[in-house]
Amino acid sequence: MPLDRLDNCIKAPIGVAQTLGLETVVVAAPPPDQRSMNAAGWRALAQKLTRHAAVLAEAGLKLAWHNHAWEYKPFA
Repeated sequence: MPLDRLDNCIKAPIGVAQTLGLETVVVAAPPPDQRSMNAAGWRALAQKLTRHAAVLAEAGLKLAWHNHAWEYKPFA
């Protein structure tokens, strides 16, 4: 699920997940122009994902993150 769909209107992805009988909503990484690869950017993203996870949990759903190799690079 693209992160911006959760950002813009989380009710729609919840409805899709429930209709399909899913237990977990998997979030894809934001596009390069919408992500920051520094510590502050990662903290902000973590806070956003935590908020989304709480809303999804209220609907009986879990949140998962689809990770990539570039997310494991050390900070400069």
